[in-house]
Amino acid sequence: MRRAVKSKKIIRVDNPVVLVEKKKDFLPENYQFIYVGRVSEEKGVELFCQAIEQAKETVQEIEGIVIGDGDKRDELEKKFKSVEFVGWKTTEQVQEYMSSARALVFPSKWYETFGLTVAEALSAGLPCIVSSVTVAAENILDGQNGLIFKPDDLNKLTECIVSVCDDEIWENFHDVISNEFESEYYNLCNYSRRLIQAYCIATEG
Repeated sequence: MRRAVKSKKIIRVDNPVVLVEKKKDFLPENYQFIYVGRVSEEKGVELFCQAIEQAKETVQEIEGIVIGDGDKRDELEKKFKSVEFVGWKTTEQVQEYMSSARALVFPSKWYETFGLTVAEALSAGLPCIVSSVTVAAENILDGQNGLIFKPDDLNKLTECIVSVCDDEIWENFHDVISNEFESEYYNLCNYSRRLIQAYCIATEG
């Protein structure tokens, strides 16, 4: 932004997040990987489906679940029979999926802003596998609380999914998230406080 905006007063205010109250418990026999969002080309949902099918060749128990809808849903649902498409769900239902999944995959192919879904998943203690072109990747310490891959890199995404199936790796991710993710930062009260501060700074002088 600084290359295009002359003002020196550029203030970042992260969006508030509906935090997941039900924290994830470790379930060693759970291999559900979820995608949450619009089912469209730029979101990388097809890459997610491809990676799930490829990963199943190594870990047969892996399940892929797509939560959401969009113009690519019918096509992908017909093409990838091993992936479950469940459509849009309420906030509470999405949180239930997050509380029971192995990991969230955020595979966007194009630049994306904050990425509320990743913060929501982390608030539930859920490790995330995130595309490097998204701002959501800023919340991921690669190899500590999740994994980062380059968009359109099918083999890398497959590798990430398979690696999270390792119980020791998953538990290490979960421990880091539980100890270091500052969920309070994203609540509505703190968001309002940051927004007011931003207005005050912007109007000074």
